[in-house]
Amino acid sequence: MARRSDLREALVEAAIEVIDEQGLEALSVREVARRAGVSSGAPFRHFPDKTALLTGVAEDAMRRFTEHTEAAMAGVGPDPLTQFQALGVAFVRFAVEHPAHFRVMFRPDLGGPALDELREASRARFRELIVLGQAAGGLRAGDPEPIMLAAWAIVYGLARMYADGVIAGLGLAEAPPEVLAEIVTRALGQGIERPAEG
Repeated sequence: MARRSDLREALVEAAIEVIDEQGLEALSVREVARRAGVSSGAPFRHFPDKTALLTGVAEDAMRRFTEHTEAAMAGVGPDPLTQFQALGVAFVRFAVEHPAHFRVMFRPDLGGPALDELREASRARFRELIVLGQAAGGLRAGDPEPIMLAAWAIVYGLARMYADGVIAGLGLAEAPPEVLAEIVTRALGQGIERPAEG
């Protein structure tokens, strides 16, 4: 007999398979149970409804996302600006490699103590990098919130363009995600306003 933790993991993995193959609309607790090889009532020990199941997927997504981004930042050294760019690139790469996770991890209709804590930790890490970059003199001083919003809009927007097939529609499907992510994060860092002529 499978342990409760094993069953929960199997159900989450089965849900990810369904989302990857058929989309969010096709997800049902019954189909997840079938794929996990358990009775139709077994999932309800962990997930009383579809929303709870999606929340479980989102929690799994946030944990994997954190591991993915932290590994990417650790691989570029201690400079906060380099880490900031690595975070943006890793974000897009994660969305491309784990589309089912990306589709649910930030859905505003999903929440709960565990998921909220994971999201807040991710946001705090993002803010910490900005503050460190400001302290090092590489980012403009002031409220870090506008910088966070701009950076989030750029990397999330690019990730969403991949997820929605927009990148392919623009003829950029052959461009590796990390290349486009580096381009847009660099553009954010440099700014797009033309410097005033002195």
